[in-house]
Amino acid sequence: LDSARMLIRVCKNLSKFPAHVVPILTSCVIECARAGLKKSAYDHAVKLMQPEYRPKIMSKVKKTIEKLVRRPPSKKEEELVSPCPFCFFKVPNYRLDCPQCKNDLPYCLVTGRHMLAGDFSTCHNCGNPGLYSELVQLSEEKDASCYMCSKPIKKDKLKKFDRSEVKLYLTNLTAPQKDDAKSNRGGEEK
Repeated sequence: LDSARMLIRVCKNLSKFPAHVVPILTSCVIECARAGLKKSAYDHAVKLMQPEYRPKIMSKVKKTIEKLVRRPPSKKEEELVSPCPFCFFKVPNYRLDCPQCKNDLPYCLVTGRHMLAGDFSTCHNCGNPGLYSELVQLSEEKDASCYMCSKPIKKDKLKKFDRSEVKLYLTNLTAPQKDDAKSNRGGEEK
């Protein structure tokens, strides 16, 4: 289900991957169908059947995709929601912006879901955010390593953030970045 939801997120930005539209849509249709997300599988299969993409579909999946397009799903799928870490407004788990407070939401390095204030941690090596429960679960796997920095994750070094630490992390995340004097001069040294 995680991979299907993340592919749906990628498909919302297909214009950024013009050379890979067909493989991305194909993967999305297949993963959504496997995960039981019939409405999303159907919607992306319809896009894939457009005249400009249809000839580029791999022959081994073409019949499956054509079958999906012929049978539209009858019910709408509901995505699970969880609170925004900034304002606690209920946001779909895989959405990375909050419609209420308009903040970009940090995402978990393990699952790709947006972070939760009550389950907040970071990789002890690279500092990227991750849901504490997911990082602990990952650390228990053999040869566990961070998906961002590829360094080993040690369970005893993981720390669950308290409310004040989460607030500080989020404040630093949204604070405007200060430019140093060198970058203000266009990189030229005097």
